[in-house]
Amino acid sequence: MDAFQKQVVDIVKNRRSIRRFTEESIPREILELLLDVAQYAPCPSGIITWEFVIVTDADKLKAIKDALKSFYQGPGSSAIASLLDTYIQTEFFQNRLKIFQDAGIGWCEECPVQCEKAQGEFNAAVYMCRTQLAYRTATALIVVLDNPILRDQFRTNAKTAAVDASMVKRIEDSFRNFENTAANFAIENILITAHALGLGTCYTGCANIIEPQIKKILKIPRKPELVGIICLGYPDVEPTLKPRQPLDDFVFFEDYKK
Repeated sequence: MDAFQKQVVDIVKNRRSIRRFTEESIPREILELLLDVAQYAPCPSGIITWEFVIVTDADKLKAIKDALKSFYQGPGSSAIASLLDTYIQTEFFQNRLKIFQDAGIGWCEECPVQCEKAQGEFNAAVYMCRTQLAYRTATALIVVLDNPILRDQFRTNAKTAAVDASMVKRIEDSFRNFENTAANFAIENILITAHALGLGTCYTGCANIIEPQIKKILKIPRKPELVGIICLGYPDVEPTLKPRQPLDDFVFFEDYKK
């Protein structure tokens, strides 16, 4: 590899999720650059159905943060805590947790509070707290939406053509996967470019569960679907780079041999 190629590979390999940011705001031109770069991501058939809502207003950032806190730590949070405990106890998650523990990586290392949760074992309470961490100090959010206009038009045309309903549903599902894949390609362009520009990012799906509240805060109509939210800011922490798996764990040449 030449020097430029190595630099690109290093940028990709050293990018990591950042969950604590300084108070420095991100210039609008930088945010616009990130969104411009997003549209250069691979997009099957050149069909773009994703949309972005940029949030930098302090009141709106606080409203979203408060909505998340209310869901994950409010009176009704015991139900989600029970489900998360079930998830945490899966063999897959426990194995991943052990890898982090063996590497000396704490789940709360990016949190400035370091309360009693950071001293005990990983459980639902830690999970729910960590889930919201990036929202506490993010100075900007990029809300990623998918507008199902393609699916809507296909459904209308399919009904007119009297196509089998089960086949219509299968094709609609494939379109949804197609659209979400394109949106995630765009997200990856944003994450990599932001890292190259010295920004920190954390792509989250934790707010999807309160999609109606997010839409109300940001005046998003019913149709667009929430794909995820990117938290941004200038990093106030340099988290430990998590260990990666050997290629043999997930790569197979020619045939699947697991």
